[in-house]
Amino acid sequence: FTTATVERQADINVTDDTDGLIGLDAGDQAQIISTNGKLTIDMSQTPATGVNQDATFTFGDPSDPSKTAFNITNQDGEQQTFGLDFRQGNDPAPGTENVNFSVYKSSGDRAFSETDGDGIGSSTGVTLDADESAYVVITVDTTGADGGETLDGTLEVTV
Repeated sequence: FTTATVERQADINVTDDTDGLIGLDAGDQAQIISTNGKLTIDMSQTPATGVNQDATFTFGDPSDPSKTAFNITNQDGEQQTFGLDFRQGNDPAPGTENVNFSVYKSSGDRAFSETDGDGIGSSTGVTLDADESAYVVITVDTTGADGGETLDGTLEVTV
């Protein structure tokens, strides 16, 4: 035969980040929140208007998985490898790694880091069994950035 049509049922539910196949849960840092069901990193979530110049801020504690910026949870029924890709929209200090995402296994061992759009991707990411989580610590370094500049960007979680 030269053509055919086969119809099947598809049930695809859309849900919040906390309940999706890739679970993204905000940790205990005020600047990482869930907005309309999506994880958001927003430094304006405090009375301050931003972070200080020529300073380093760490959101989360690499030695304590209970103090995290956010968690990535494999909510699929099988093992998956997760990567991160951060693409910074504005880079006011090209010689400085302004934004770093370090990913840790629940054991406390660092799996990998993603910095300023170097695009690690899933082949060198963290492999998680079903229902296993990794936690993420964010470091912001404003060295070389002037007041009024932004370190905005897009974080992509890959499988």
